[in-house]
Amino acid sequence: MLSGYSPFEGQKSQEIFEEVKKGDFDFDKPIWNTISHSAKKLIKKMMEYDPAKRISAEEALHDHWFTEHIKTRNVNKPLTSDVLQRLHSFRVRNKRRIFLIRNRQGINSKRLCGCIW
Repeated sequence: MLSGYSPFEGQKSQEIFEEVKKGDFDFDKPIWNTISHSAKKLIKKMMEYDPAKRISAEEALHDHWFTEHIKTRNVNKPLTSDVLQRLHSFRVRNKRRIFLIRNRQGINSKRLCGCIW
């Protein structure tokens, strides 16, 4: 959500799904260069494949990135239009991927249409 792009690579939903299942992700796209090291470190902790090693939501909220970000940033500042556009695009792409993956798994697409589109 910070960049508007998924850290999982793949051209097709199945490729992305395989990367998610393996926990294989990276921050190689140029847009990730604008994201702080501490934010990427937190993302890595939250996306840890092994649930026993993954941080909890409570721990994430107490992470250095959150505590410093809240202190040093105007958290009430409105998001810029480019950030909103990237978030919207990210949401649309992910909804389509979820729809395709679930549809391939035989989940009723009519039931899905109401909750994803």
